[in-house]
Amino acid sequence: MTLQQSQSTVIFVQSTAHWEAIQQQRAHLIGVTPPTTPTIESSQSKIINRKPKQEPPTRKKTSHLIGKEGSRRRQRWTNKHPSAVLYAEDLRPPGYETKAPKYDVGLISTDQEDHEKEEETDNVEVKIQALPHNLSRHVRHDLKKAHISKGLVTNYESQLIHFISIWLNDTQCLENACLKIQVASNNQFERYVLHTMCRYYGFSSFSKTNDQNQRLTYICHPAYLSYVIKHNAEIDYSQIENWFMPEKSFFEYLFHSV
Repeated sequence: MTLQQSQSTVIFVQSTAHWEAIQQQRAHLIGVTPPTTPTIESSQSKIINRKPKQEPPTRKKTSHLIGKEGSRRRQRWTNKHPSAVLYAEDLRPPGYETKAPKYDVGLISTDQEDHEKEEETDNVEVKIQALPHNLSRHVRHDLKKAHISKGLVTNYESQLIHFISIWLNDTQCLENACLKIQVASNNQFERYVLHTMCRYYGFSSFSKTNDQNQRLTYICHPAYLSYVIKHNAEIDYSQIENWFMPEKSFFEYLFHSV
């Protein structure tokens, strides 16, 4: 009696589709219908109605802004577009300006008192004499900041004072009515210092180019300005009487004043 050895077959399944094909072939040979695999409902068939989450009202919508929060790019964009980042809480409540008084009661009373005092002093003539050295404070500050040479100021001021002394001795002499100074280096800043010095002493000054292509600075009293420019003989000598020499020199005003 001989025993028949059972034979086994090894099948290498490559994929799920391959395994299903083997099952169908085996069922066809045996005559049995292949087991049907349960159909998996697709996630697309299920429709879930989800409502969008509502953002809290205090949250700022920054989707239209550029750059991240706190970045330099965001700060630059905010500085260039200030109207795009206005918030309601930063605005002034409506009706505030209309309810608030335009003027304080105390200010109104002081204005009325000042107005009454002005009416009392209308009949009194007040003579205001302009100082020759009526220069603005920022002019002196700019000159000191430029670190100008003290020798330069001394040189020009000595020539100007010498001219003033000669001019005061005989104001009727028109030959001494104007001073001509030529800046050696033809520097615009030095001419600016000279013009400022003339304003301090109450004199008029202007620069003009002569026939030799030299830039000259002309200095004279305002009463002689029309005579020097237009050669007009009409001179108002009453303006000369109101002129007086400043207490401090331009050098002291520029370097020694506090």
